[in-house]
Amino acid sequence: MTESGDSRRRTPVPASYPHADGALSLTSFSGRRFGLYLRISDDDELTEDGIAIQEADERAWVARVGGVVGKIYPENDTSAYKKKKRRLPDGTLVWRVVRPLWEQMLADLRSGVIEGVVVVDLDRLARDPRDLEDAIEIVEHHRRPVVGLTGGIDLLTDNGRFTARILVACANKASADTARRVRRKHLDLQAQGSTGAGPRPFGWANDHVTLHPVEAPISRKICDDVTAGIPLDAIAQGLREREITGTRGAQWQVSTLMSYLRNPRLCGWRSRVMSEDNPETGETCRWLDIVRDPDGQPVIGQWEPIITPEQWEMIVARIGARKQPGNGHNARRYLYSGITRCGECGRKMSGAPRSGRGYAYVCKTQNLGCGKVVRDGVKVDAYVTAALIAKVEQELSQAVALVDTAWTKQGDLTYVQEQIAELRARYRKREITPDRYFDDLRFFEEEERTLFAEQKRHTAVVAAAKARPANIRREWKSYPLSRKRAIAEDYLNAVIIERARYKGARFDPDLIDMQWKGDAQDTTGDLLMEAA
Repeated sequence: MTESGDSRRRTPVPASYPHADGALSLTSFSGRRFGLYLRISDDDELTEDGIAIQEADERAWVARVGGVVGKIYPENDTSAYKKKKRRLPDGTLVWRVVRPLWEQMLADLRSGVIEGVVVVDLDRLARDPRDLEDAIEIVEHHRRPVVGLTGGIDLLTDNGRFTARILVACANKASADTARRVRRKHLDLQAQGSTGAGPRPFGWANDHVTLHPVEAPISRKICDDVTAGIPLDAIAQGLREREITGTRGAQWQVSTLMSYLRNPRLCGWRSRVMSEDNPETGETCRWLDIVRDPDGQPVIGQWEPIITPEQWEMIVARIGARKQPGNGHNARRYLYSGITRCGECGRKMSGAPRSGRGYAYVCKTQNLGCGKVVRDGVKVDAYVTAALIAKVEQELSQAVALVDTAWTKQGDLTYVQEQIAELRARYRKREITPDRYFDDLRFFEEEERTLFAEQKRHTAVVAAAKARPANIRREWKSYPLSRKRAIAEDYLNAVIIERARYKGARFDPDLIDMQWKGDAQDTTGDLLMEAA
């Protein structure tokens, strides 16, 4: 197949494609139904200008050779190199280049929907050897041509296939080199504390550096609410009710709120995305990790922070540093569902509506319970809530002592950090061997991580004590169900409901046993007497 003229005007002569035995497989393209494959790797603005030019050139070629345009396969902003995770029919997880229209085009070639394919150049067709082999298989066994306007594609001959394989291997190497250089550039930018690209983050102006005059105070209020123990679904609901959206107009959900709060950008630290694949489930867990300098210190970003590093660490200690199963949404309808437990079998009790009589807490057989205990939910809620509020008020009066208590292991942390600094100094002076240095460094860094975790937990407890509501008795009714449950779960291990003496017996508070966290003995009676 020969070509002449400019790449956009040249017309390959459809003379012939010889078989291995010398017979001619094609003598003309006239009347043949061609599919037009169009692909651009990057089109961030989605203008589709590139594939429009490709389509015009390919249509012109088909018209010159007397062919017919059968179908068009436009894959704009689609890479032929980047791989994504896929699950095969047998359940095996593999990484493949994902191009849906490419796969459809190959299927149409096999079935005869189209009788050939026109593509501008080989690197538009494939950059992955596996994709090229799929195309060669169809051309070789079904004798349907793949034509390149710039030459270099003749998959009907042994020499043509050999050349195509070499060209695709070169294109794949070029893509790998580019990807490597881009990754290295990103590492340099991260080490410099660059602002990063992408959409404008909530709380910052369009320059990604200065604080947004409206959104930054909202972000601080969100952080204060989380530190105070307000559940995320209640915060997200409040944002939706006030019609506050993200920078791209999406409503706040628990998942987006957690991702936002886990980002160290809030406190001025640079981060990078990390990922981990579960080989059994195929799920990918992604999280933000702090970029650190050679001395292990967080890299300071080139933007104004919204909160302090100490507050951000308290928030992460409360909500967790990494994505956990579930969306964190509290879907329960009854205040003490799951907190109440059956006094007969010990299983959790669930709230259930009662026809014309409110609701009840029930030990359900479908939850492997005994089904013998049922108690009026309205009366249980009133009794337990009265004791809970009294318990919170009692601890509020003792909160000053907790807040003023210093973390007892600060000296240990200082000692470990001094040892790490001394080790690094001795290693730089070549006073110790690399084996000794790294062995000791691992030991002290593990100690440092453990102490840091304990320090964060202590700081979170102190902050929670400071942030407790000034008058929980007055504010209780205004709290959403999720916040009431969060307070209850902070104080109660369980509410044990004993079986009544006979069916239909009157509500007896003596059959309700509250197990408080951190208490050696039950103080329910004293608390209710104080509340009265």
